[in-house]
Amino acid sequence: MPASARHNLSLNLFILYNIILIPILIFILISTIFVKKMRAGFLMRILPTTINLDDECVLIHSSSLGEARMATYLADIIKKLSPTCSIIGSSFTIDGLNVIKESSLFSHTMLYPLDFYPLVAYKLRRSRPHTIVLLESDLWPSLIYWGKRKGARIVIFSGRLTKKAVRLMGAFKMIVTQLYQNVDRIYAVNNEERNRLIDIGVNRSIIEVSGSMKYIKEPKKPPKRDIKRLRGMLGIKEEDIVITAGSTHSGEEEIILGIFMNLKRTYKDIKLIIAPRYIERSDEIKGFSQNSNFVTAKYSDNNIIRQDWDVMIVDRIGLLSDLYSISRVAFVGGSFVNRGGQNIMEPARYGVPVAFGPNITNFRYEADMLLSNNGGRMIRNTSELGIFLKEIIDNDHLHKRYSEGALKTYKSLVFNKSVIINEIKEWL
Repeated sequence: MPASARHNLSLNLFILYNIILIPILIFILISTIFVKKMRAGFLMRILPTTINLDDECVLIHSSSLGEARMATYLADIIKKLSPTCSIIGSSFTIDGLNVIKESSLFSHTMLYPLDFYPLVAYKLRRSRPHTIVLLESDLWPSLIYWGKRKGARIVIFSGRLTKKAVRLMGAFKMIVTQLYQNVDRIYAVNNEERNRLIDIGVNRSIIEVSGSMKYIKEPKKPPKRDIKRLRGMLGIKEEDIVITAGSTHSGEEEIILGIFMNLKRTYKDIKLIIAPRYIERSDEIKGFSQNSNFVTAKYSDNNIIRQDWDVMIVDRIGLLSDLYSISRVAFVGGSFVNRGGQNIMEPARYGVPVAFGPNITNFRYEADMLLSNNGGRMIRNTSELGIFLKEIIDNDHLHKRYSEGALKTYKSLVFNKSVIINEIKEWL
């Protein structure tokens, strides 16, 4: 059933937004002439899609890899409630698009263009979504405007805003307020995020706290047989101690490798897994490791089981969660450099003690919860990280305490599925 068409976004402000995008679009167009990778992505964004749905559908839009996984969870729930419902999966990044394409839940998939109204309208001209779902914090004015013209219901799941975003939006409060007036429902991840949305002018009546869809999976420790099987596949012996450094950014791998070198002097049966945030950096990181005289393998190596490696570089997407599950302790990257941190709850889901740096603005709420439950530790410098890793390796009692704290934190953040089910029933 289509949502009632409300068109509250100021036309003048919307036109101004699209005018601002024109020089950006021209710059990207010129860049595609010289950069092959950009050229391929640009063509995918502007070429016509095969979307041609006579029936009404749901459009789920994600920004990146993490949100794309959330989109598949949501699509699965929709299909269970309404098997005949057509779903369009959209992502702004190629990695996210690949995740969506791997799922059979979507009737159509597309790489979202720059949020320029003529491109958006052209790309979606043959679709009739009765509901458009946005995930997390990114707002897409042209998609929202186009959806409202079509009479679609606009819903945001896992709504959250960083403090930086709040400050930026505060400077453009009139524009932001008018944009949010076109949103029918926002499901915030927690009360803190709900209050932030209210502070920037969002109507409190459309906001409900539901938890984050990033934590829709139940917390669990894998069965010992599954851990043994995975370790065997990677050539990891039963007695080996595994440290996983996940979602690392440039500058963090050298820090981890330096600490690992010191640990290796004490613990002979210790292995380090590095899963970089961007897998195209795998060869570069392998070079760092080999320069430190570590026996280094990549996950994609055919003979990895037969290699007695010290360091393994993960050069495939979608493996990190399983690798956390076989780890004694984890470090989550993006937190020693100024990137705001990556998802510290991924290892916590398996009861793995978590170390992270001080730059954790993207997951500040989760970090505070993890620290209060003794499930992780914020590391200020390399010396502290080395000490923490050694403590967790040496002290089984301490490891158990941190493991229980990590699981407790994850359980407190698990997404409320009943909320999403009730929302979906309103669409169908």
